[in-house]
Amino acid sequence: MRLHAPRWLRDWLILAALVLLAATIALVAMVSYSNLSDTRPLLGIAVYTLVPMFFVVGGVIFYLGLHRWARGPGKYPVLDLNEPYLRRRVQFFLAAGVVELGLLMVGGFELLEFTDSPAFCGSLCHKVMAPEYKTYQASPHARVACTDCHVGKGGSWLVKSKIQGLPLTVATVFNTYSHPITSPVESLRPARDTCEQCHWPQKFTQDRLRVTRHFLPDEKNTPQTVALAFKVGGGHAEQARDIHWHIASNVWYLPLDDKRREIAWVGVEEKEGGLTEYFNPQFEDRATPELIARGKRRMDCVDCHNRATHIFRSPDQLVDEAMALGRIDASLPFVKKLALEALEPGDSPSLEAAQSRINRIEAFYRLNYPQLAQGKERSIAQALAELNRLTQFVIFPDMKVTWQTHSNFLTHDGCFRCHGELSTRPASAPRVVPVGCNLCHYQVPPEIAGTAAERARPVYQLAPPPLPHKTEGWEDCLVCHGTLGFKRFTPSHVGRTNQTCLVCHNSPQPGGGP
Repeated sequence: MRLHAPRWLRDWLILAALVLLAATIALVAMVSYSNLSDTRPLLGIAVYTLVPMFFVVGGVIFYLGLHRWARGPGKYPVLDLNEPYLRRRVQFFLAAGVVELGLLMVGGFELLEFTDSPAFCGSLCHKVMAPEYKTYQASPHARVACTDCHVGKGGSWLVKSKIQGLPLTVATVFNTYSHPITSPVESLRPARDTCEQCHWPQKFTQDRLRVTRHFLPDEKNTPQTVALAFKVGGGHAEQARDIHWHIASNVWYLPLDDKRREIAWVGVEEKEGGLTEYFNPQFEDRATPELIARGKRRMDCVDCHNRATHIFRSPDQLVDEAMALGRIDASLPFVKKLALEALEPGDSPSLEAAQSRINRIEAFYRLNYPQLAQGKERSIAQALAELNRLTQFVIFPDMKVTWQTHSNFLTHDGCFRCHGELSTRPASAPRVVPVGCNLCHYQVPPEIAGTAAERARPVYQLAPPPLPHKTEGWEDCLVCHGTLGFKRFTPSHVGRTNQTCLVCHNSPQPGGGP
């Protein structure tokens, strides 16, 4: 007995539609129930794009089917549903079309969700976003999706982000993007719609203690502990105080450059209804009412926390952490100094040059400490491996980025854009935006900072010490006091520019010795 398939199933158009439908179901199931998009993002995006392509092919098959039913050239088909063969054929195409449309919606949703994932943002465009993605993975927000901060909730910003992403996609394909990627992001959604969905600055009213383990670049890698309490503050506008007063109050400012480093004007809305204005004397002529009205920006979280996620830490901070966690043996003589010299990018940053400097550390110990080199061969090898790992956080040659490329405004560099620079009018009796160490933080008694051996070694003074020498002819402080200078500054000063030194430190004796 031979079994024959129904007549309508022997039609090649119907068989093609069945194969297409089965392939679409398989694709949607694969992308929905596998981690393909996370592990192989490039293959994932290719699979996602096949779903709408299959839908288009299905439409072509349906179109061809209509023409086959036509009674003559140029005539519309006559659908006589009383004919069983034709009725089953129409029922099949309608059912397949509904299923295909549903699969297209599911696949389209999966594609949209995938384009919002960290794997898509960081891995698919890995050369473009490598510095940002690498630092993101080691940041406090490593488990927060990129779009939670860059897009936020709501359909309008989702559509806006996709439209803005189209020219960026073209720039990525044709390699016309800037090296490095510029910051800050001009079209970033206000932090009140993103950051403050999780954080609530008005409630951060308590002081926060920060204790940092630090090692000096001497032979013994002398450990020190830096303990500072930060006046985080907060509260609502009427009672706000300390650092988060800037967010609780309505503060406006006028940046003159794309990096927002040069501030010409600040306006503070008073609770009585007035506006107190502060001007930078260097740029006062540029702070015209027209420019203020057109270019002013309301201060929000990212004006200080501009590297809240993409944090480029200095070699000093990275090596201190590695030594504190035991990944680098702190008993190796001069290991801190050698590590800093190896990781500093220099004028021509490259991974090959950094790795070459790291490899010379082993030769240093064999030459200067031969017995130690034999006894601690494993510790030296582990230290070299750790330093090679840390280079990926310091130097990104493809994008021309180092840890120094982007400014971090959560330091004195950010504060001193306004504090100590701006003042009110008239010039005869101005109110200067206050500046001083104790304005934002204060010293914590050493006895609560660390072990008994460290308590006798205070490393931070309540008042900044005056300069013991004149400044004439010594304006470039970092020549002697930089990270590798013979008289280094304290670890709390890492990342500060030369221009900020004299804001806190001064020379009461201009004629003092060098």
